[in-house]
Amino acid sequence: MSKQEKVDITEISKCFKRCFANGDGQKILNYLCSISLERAMPANISNDELRHLEGQKYMVKLILNHINN
Repeated sequence: MSKQEKVDITEISKCFKRCFANGDGQKILNYLCSISLERAMPANISNDELRHLEGQKYMVKLILNHINN
C-alpha cells in the first residue's frame, strides 16, 4: 500500500471480524491473548523483552478493538 492510499477503517474492521468470526479464528485469537495479554512476566525482565511484549499486546488489542466495534 502506498503512502497516498487512505485506509478505510470501517472496511478493515469488517475484514478483522470476518477473519476471527469462525471457530478457527477464535482459537487463534484466544492463543494470541494467552501469549500476550494474559502473560505475566518476572520482575527481572529486560527492557527489550518488555518492549517486545508491549508491542505484542498492542497488536492484539488493535485486533480486539476492530472486532468489537
